[in-house]
Amino acid sequence: MKKYIFFGSLVVLSVFSCNKDSENKKTENEALDVIVRSPVQLDGSIDSTNLAFMTFDNMTWDFGTITAGEVITNTFNFTNTGKVDLVINKVESSCGCTVPEYEEEAVAPGESSTITVKFDSAEKSGEQNKTVTIFANTYPNKTNIKLKGYVKSN
Repeated sequence: MKKYIFFGSLVVLSVFSCNKDSENKKTENEALDVIVRSPVQLDGSIDSTNLAFMTFDNMTWDFGTITAGEVITNTFNFTNTGKVDLVINKVESSCGCTVPEYEEEAVAPGESSTITVKFDSAEKSGEQNKTVTIFANTYPNKTNIKLKGYVKSN
């Protein structure tokens, strides 16, 4: 693990050392800042002081039984229980029938926000299990929330 962190740091530093523009200095400093603020320490432990934490009221929504063609929506509530602002980089769903929406502003420590998920059951039938993956400045950097239920045919 130490070798990978050291090697990754070396690669980043060597790439930026070739650029001499003053404009590239800002990018170099940002890259160094990311390395310095990395939650993974050289001994492999995690420094939680530089992390945000997403604490959800409920990470799985069981929508029960619906009829094919229904469009349903659920709001997942979460709180940033970390010590730094929570920044969501992107949110992806496992299927085009499941569309997540979220606020793009940072969530301060102790503050709450939501991710709304819309599920379109058109052309679906039977058991449904959908996953929404949230990429943020947490460790690990991916958090999954889930939808499950049953879609009965018309």
